[in-house]
Amino acid sequence: RYGVEKTYRAVVEGIPDEKRLERLRKGVFIETGKTSPAQVTVIHAEEKSNRTTLEISIHEGKKRQVRLMCEAIGHPVDKLTRIKIGPF
Repeated sequence: RYGVEKTYRAVVEGIPDEKRLERLRKGVFIETGKTSPAQVTVIHAEEKSNRTTLEISIHEGKKRQVRLMCEAIGHPVDKLTRIKIGPF
């Protein structure tokens, strides 16, 4: 809410290509408008189960923002965990 960086670990369906990840890094349009750019890192991509683990850092805190961002690029979230907020 106050511009504090929040970092999430998201397990998404499918394996997003670099073009889709770049959309997250630049900001995507969700129902509440365009999001600020996010830092996105691929942690693990599992072709066998068709799942990818991403680490996403954002400065905004809109309701369900990470889930909506991933849906906007065509990779819905299966599991989402906040792993860091600010320096903690």
